[in-house]
Amino acid sequence: MKKIDLVEQTLYRITKNNQEGTTAEEISSLLHIDRSTASRYLNQLVQMGVVEKHPGRPVRFSSLKKPSETLSRPNILKPEDQESLQPIVEKAKAALLYPPRGLPILLYGETGVGKSYMAGYLAEVTAQYLGHDLPFVSFNCAEYAQNPQLLMGHLFGVKKGAFTGADTDRSGLVQQANGGLLFLDEIHRLPEAGQEMLFHLIDSGYYRRLGESKQRNVNILLIGATTQPPDHALLPTLSRRFPVKITLPPLRKRSRQEREQLVNLFLSIEGEQMGARPILEPECREAFLTYDCRGNVGQLKSDIQIACAQAFLRRLHRNEPTVTILPDDLPHSVRYIKDGDSTDEQPSLGNSLAEKPPKMDQSFYDRLVHFQHELESKGLSAYEKARKLQQLAEPFVQSRIDSSQFIPAPPKNSLLEASLMDCFRKVWNQVEALLERTIPLSYLTTLALHIQAWVKAGKPARTDEGNLSSSPPPFREAAELIAQSLLPYLSDPLPEVEVNRIARLLQHGVETPENGRIAVLVAAHGDASASSMADVANALMGEQHIHAVDIPLHQPTTVAYNRLAKTLREIDEGHGVLMLVDLGSLTTMGESLSKETGIAVSTIADVHLSMVIDAGRRSLLPGWDLPLLTETIRNRSVQRISVHQDDSKQNLQKRRLIATVCLTGEGAALTLDSWLQEHLSTVDDDVEIRPVQIDLQNRRSPLLEHLRENHQLLAVVGTVQPDLPDVPFFPAWELLQPEGVARLEDLLKKTRDDRETESEETSLQVEEIPTLVEQGLMETTSHLNPRLFCRILKETMPSVRQAANLDPARETGLWMHLGALMDRLIQGEVPQRIAHSSEENQIPFALIKAWTDLLNRLSSAFSISFPDGMAEDLSRLSVI
Repeated sequence: MKKIDLVEQTLYRITKNNQEGTTAEEISSLLHIDRSTASRYLNQLVQMGVVEKHPGRPVRFSSLKKPSETLSRPNILKPEDQESLQPIVEKAKAALLYPPRGLPILLYGETGVGKSYMAGYLAEVTAQYLGHDLPFVSFNCAEYAQNPQLLMGHLFGVKKGAFTGADTDRSGLVQQANGGLLFLDEIHRLPEAGQEMLFHLIDSGYYRRLGESKQRNVNILLIGATTQPPDHALLPTLSRRFPVKITLPPLRKRSRQEREQLVNLFLSIEGEQMGARPILEPECREAFLTYDCRGNVGQLKSDIQIACAQAFLRRLHRNEPTVTILPDDLPHSVRYIKDGDSTDEQPSLGNSLAEKPPKMDQSFYDRLVHFQHELESKGLSAYEKARKLQQLAEPFVQSRIDSSQFIPAPPKNSLLEASLMDCFRKVWNQVEALLERTIPLSYLTTLALHIQAWVKAGKPARTDEGNLSSSPPPFREAAELIAQSLLPYLSDPLPEVEVNRIARLLQHGVETPENGRIAVLVAAHGDASASSMADVANALMGEQHIHAVDIPLHQPTTVAYNRLAKTLREIDEGHGVLMLVDLGSLTTMGESLSKETGIAVSTIADVHLSMVIDAGRRSLLPGWDLPLLTETIRNRSVQRISVHQDDSKQNLQKRRLIATVCLTGEGAALTLDSWLQEHLSTVDDDVEIRPVQIDLQNRRSPLLEHLRENHQLLAVVGTVQPDLPDVPFFPAWELLQPEGVARLEDLLKKTRDDRETESEETSLQVEEIPTLVEQGLMETTSHLNPRLFCRILKETMPSVRQAANLDPARETGLWMHLGALMDRLIQGEVPQRIAHSSEENQIPFALIKAWTDLLNRLSSAFSISFPDGMAEDLSRLSVI
């Protein structure tokens, strides 16, 4: 079957019951083809009159008639043909076919592992099992993530007048998927109110359009997908509604045989488009099978497309009989792993188009051939023909390079500007290629923060302390490459001294692979106790450095011992293994394991998450050996558990302080200072924030030592870790993660709780109400989103407080009462009215109006309707 026919068949299958259609992006993801190819075929089908095009952002397509051929899938690798995915497919099938209406499934995995493809495939096999076609609606929640109201309206539908611009009633994707399967990719991008509506739909089968009080019933199978750990990315109430959670393995954890299947598949797809099967040199095949493909299947596909495009272009230049992929055709991210001695840059494809070729309907390879014939007919020289062909190929190759660079965008509300991160993202693979090694993504944040802080400080002229220009040539060249990429962000060239600083920071942050590192292994009893801690720590560090062995409670000790011995042999890099364990026999195995394997092993018991993060972070830094790392982590753990009484009393007399550090004390340190000042809770307003300059060579600062002696130094936050092993250190990038903020808050809370004051216990303050109520509702409600509820009341309650002259204690009670009542309303219960006497005093109109305005805000945010008289009832409670 031709590829255009396959696109037509797939489009019909997923849009026949979906009036709004689907996008080229979704088609490309399902069929593992390039997005531009999918778009071209869809536009051809529009011209043929078999597909309808719906203008908008994004453009959507829907099928107008049923294709004559049955769907077959040449050049498609089915999941059950891949060994690692076989149990996943069976588990998912069992969930979708579970009576009476299937179980919701949540797919979890890194970017590029194939979550969208898996969802489409499951929809197809479900339809085959049931013997009839099913609606399949696929939607990426990230499309409208910047506009939550539009996102929820697109998903659930909108009632006319629900918000500005809602001119007509409109059904949502939930209604379109009725009787079939709804796939929500990037489900964690749903706002909290949308997640609440979704778990209500899962529970009851009912939902409401935005602005509507009427409940609607649907019968859908739901598949969600996320790149974030479900327990952290979703509301607990929604996460619990997915009884079946499936983790798709990244490419690095799949077998060589499976990777070779994928390589062959993508080569076959490219061969079909170019009309000649590409030949892959053995050295190139080995490179594709072994390089660090951090973007998983998606990056592998893009890298193969780059290589095929380069080889096809060379074939046209030289009139070669075959398309042979040579080492020079490989992207740098593939090539430099295998060809460590090569420092040549990737061949340039030109910087500008001298002549814009005509728009063609053929594939990329067809366009190249067609354009070559046009150039030959003009009688151009061989050099000029080669140059123009390169110019035509450049946009395609560059788009594949851009899509293969796997560097995540900064999260919402991050410390870093998105435009600055874009500059780094575009050049990072080239920096790694120039340095011939993989650089931790976490270090990208350090460099970006350094530049952003310098810009916000007014781009001050700084001296080049310490002969920073002495960095080796590769680091200097990489810094100059970064400086060139920053021109769109800076408008002016980066000064020489700042280029030198970047070179030195790169040199400091890059590990030499030959040296090896201390391996860290977490072993704990339970089905996922160890792996969950390792996953969180690895995510925070940006590297898969911490390893885990989960020990089921029923597993014999000898089996656990053998598994640990095998893992030690696999992960040791020649510098020993730090083993973090929980309890029992695991605490005594280290010495025996060391004797059997010949590997130095140190064991620390009572493992917890902060210990794992601390050990992992330190093991990545130069200058640590196993005994020193073990002693430091063990001592820090003891300090957390028990603080000497004398030290506690001394610290209680000192003011709490957090130091922010960087190379100058003026750039990133000031940025972090401002960020902390804005985000610290009012209960921590006693904490002083001090920016400090630190010497990169010895990681010391006289000022920092002075502050440590005269203050209760809680933590150091910054871009360079100081030599203070007994003070918690937070890398700047960690504050971009929710876990980092939570860790800092936990530290503040502990020191806050331990402090003693001579004054009597203070009474409840108004500012404390939101935090107290949120904690209380988290424990007592099951459907309400306490955080959203408290945020709205924090904004709207002052008018009620003023009208009723409420004291903080009574106001807290009203917050809790209303939260519990809303939890019942969301579940469909109708609360009883409050009985009142006809002789009671008249309620002030201002108070009723204040409550009415507040309830209207809640009704809009949570898409619920309050019973008549609710404002009056709450007003009565306010004045009792």
